[in-house]
Amino acid sequence: MLALLSGCGVLNPNTKFHEDVPAENSHATITGSRTPGPRGLDPVTLYVSTIDQGTVGSPKKARCNFNRVYRVTPGEHEVLVGLYAGSMFASSSVAVSPVVVNVELGQKLMVKGRVDSEKTAIMWIEDEPTGTVISARITTALAPSPAKGMPVGFAFMDDSCIGLLTPF
Repeated sequence: MLALLSGCGVLNPNTKFHEDVPAENSHATITGSRTPGPRGLDPVTLYVSTIDQGTVGSPKKARCNFNRVYRVTPGEHEVLVGLYAGSMFASSSVAVSPVVVNVELGQKLMVKGRVDSEKTAIMWIEDEPTGTVISARITTALAPSPAKGMPVGFAFMDDSCIGLLTPF
C-alpha cells in the first residue's frame, strides 16, 4: 500500500482534505483552544482534526496549530476534536471524539474541553464571543500519549512542534 508521509503521520493518497470556504463567501469560523488542566495534565490543548471527515492535515500539525481558524458554511457539521493534555511526552494524555454542531452564518466557534478524570475527557463546541455551549458535551476515553515509553529522542520528535507552526 502506497502511503504519503506528513511529518510523523501517515496519510493515505486518497485522504479527503477539508477545504476552507473562500473568504468572500458567507461563512462561520471554528478554531481550537488551550486551557489550564489538572496537575500533571497541564495545559489542555483542543484542536480540530477533521471537518465533515475532511482532514485539516496530520494530527500532529493540527495539534501544533490548534488556534488556526477554519471557515465553514452554515449548517450541520461533524468536527473530529482532538485533545492533548500535559507537557511533552513525560505526562501527556490524548483523546479524540466527533462532535456534531449546527453552525449559523457569521458564528465564531471554539472547540473546548477538559480532563474529567485520569481516564476520561469531556469535549464540546461553544460560541466564542458568548461562551454558550452549542453542541452536546461528549465524554470520551483519555489514553496515554503514544510517545510514552519511547526513547527520549524519538518521544521529543513525536511530541515537538518545532518546524510545524504555520503563520496564519
